[in-house]
Amino acid sequence: MRYGFCAGLAPFIKDTEGKSNPWAGLDYKEKIEKIPYILDILEQCGYDFIELEGGMLLAEALQEEFNPLIDKFKSSRLKPEVFSSLIPGYIKVVGDQVDPERVRKYINAALDRVKQLDGKIVVLGSADSRMIPEGFSKEDAWEQIKDLVYLMADKAEEHNLEIAIEPLSMAYSNLINTVDEGLALIKEINRREVKLMADVCHILDDGADLSCLQRVKQWLIHVHIADSDRLCPGEGEWDFREIFSRLESAGYGGRISVECNYTVFEEEAAQAIRVLKEKMVINSKITGALDGE
Repeated sequence: MRYGFCAGLAPFIKDTEGKSNPWAGLDYKEKIEKIPYILDILEQCGYDFIELEGGMLLAEALQEEFNPLIDKFKSSRLKPEVFSSLIPGYIKVVGDQVDPERVRKYINAALDRVKQLDGKIVVLGSADSRMIPEGFSKEDAWEQIKDLVYLMADKAEEHNLEIAIEPLSMAYSNLINTVDEGLALIKEINRREVKLMADVCHILDDGADLSCLQRVKQWLIHVHIADSDRLCPGEGEWDFREIFSRLESAGYGGRISVECNYTVFEEEAAQAIRVLKEKMVINSKITGALDGE
């Protein structure tokens, strides 16, 4: 597996009490200035990549305003391989307030900039953007989200990117809440660029079982992980040996990003990857021993 770290939580995710994320309260320029520090810590911890939020792409701004972000990654081993929360909440993609031309321009510009940063995966989470307004037809919203994904797939094909549909907890979204619903969308779209991601927290918070990963293993390309209540792995109540057992059963060996809140970034970034690697190794040894019986 390749391990990454989400530099900022998705905007719709609530902070854990007493904890936050390294970019909390920072404006865009301050975030840019902090990137080398964050990259240095993540490299020291042994991460393979960093995951950025889509807002860092400045998709509605001039190229010259975006160039400083490109410069920050030129000398780093770690690259922003994944971008989540691609579409800001003020740009609606479902409902009666959708501006198709604005959406088209935003998606094209955003994915152009993902390519400039040598990104690989673009996650379609964006809870606020895809929230179905009260009284709006769910069937019409489904068709609108399909139109969006077709648009994204065309641009992704141009840049050799992959689109990862992210099912979100019912606490955050009323459209595509389970991996099965995500898979249904993927099958209707039927484009090789469109795959699925799974957020362990969204699955478990909604009371589902991680055995669902087995049903979608053919399409799974990315995973978000944290402990219960979005705590750093090892600080909550979840059994990571069980989580890795489910991922292993699904044959998953791709990217996995830590998306959690923390108090001391340097310490908990190190703790997160240590816990994940330890639990993965322990689980693999147990599985190997059982297979050998």
